[in-house]
Amino acid sequence: MIIKNKKLADSCFIDSISETEIKVSCLQRVVDILYKRSLVDKVFVSPLSSAKQQFRKHDLEDKNVILSKLNNIHGCTIDILEFLRNNTKV
Repeated sequence: MIIKNKKLADSCFIDSISETEIKVSCLQRVVDILYKRSLVDKVFVSPLSSAKQQFRKHDLEDKNVILSKLNNIHGCTIDILEFLRNNTKV
């Protein structure tokens, strides 16, 4: 949530932002930083996975809403596994 101070009756109004929008904003910031500060050619995003979850079980839920709103990404965990399978020199 973002709090905006407004001068109406000295109140503070809260503009609600959906959880999805917050995730998209944070993930996009990380993607942008990876391209800017690292020597990466591709970035894959796993928006719905827990760190303690088995890697092969990542992104089995629907993630299209989040991924479709991100710029400069090359897919999710399933896509990186496919990429690694098809490219022996990585």
